[in-house]
Amino acid sequence: MELENSESYLDDDEDDLDEYLEESLNSLDKISGLQEFMEFCKELNERVDEDDVPNVIIESQAEHQKYFEQLKAFNYPADFLEWHEKHGHVYLWLETTKVVQSKTVLEELHSDWFSLLTHNGFLFLTTDAAGNAYVIDTNVQAPQIKFAAHEEMYFGDATIPNIYSEFYEFEVGADGQIQKNPKNLDTNLIFDENRSFISDSVYLEDYYAQKLKSCGCTSFLEFLKERLRTGLIEYYVLDV
Repeated sequence: MELENSESYLDDDEDDLDEYLEESLNSLDKISGLQEFMEFCKELNERVDEDDVPNVIIESQAEHQKYFEQLKAFNYPADFLEWHEKHGHVYLWLETTKVVQSKTVLEELHSDWFSLLTHNGFLFLTTDAAGNAYVIDTNVQAPQIKFAAHEEMYFGDATIPNIYSEFYEFEVGADGQIQKNPKNLDTNLIFDENRSFISDSVYLEDYYAQKLKSCGCTSFLEFLKERLRTGLIEYYVLDV
């Protein structure tokens, strides 16, 4: 009998949690500012009393300003910079998605893995649990947030020959001579004066523009809300 009572209490707690989370989703939809979103995450973290959704880790702001100043040199939209100016020392885990600190963003912009995207105007935002990236396409009039699946495309300078070979059927032999160029690509836009591949070629930009998938989000706040909503529904298996 004691076990049955315990299970009943657990069921009641789970029902209360589901009800609270469903109400939270309605509140999430109404959030209209980045600071409001941050406060929402903190309150949710405290009320749910979980280590996972959303996990809010706040580190010292002592060195944050220098990272933010470096971040401003890149062509990020104003709302992304606003987030990092105020919350760049905060790490959020939204179950499906990370929201990383300014320091990490800078490291990834220059990393061997993402620098080729950076050179071509696709700036790193953050990653998901599987190591896929979300980037902002700054080459279009209204910057768009896009998804970069790590298993579906090439990253890094070392993969440039693969991009030309697979996407453009452009082949270069071991002697450096062009073996195939069926699309009549302008080699002046492919190689520099030292016959090295140009890392910010229009052809590479076009490759990523076609391979990256739009997230359907037009602002960083919209992106954050959509990712948190997805995380809550999936983690707690909410029927909404």
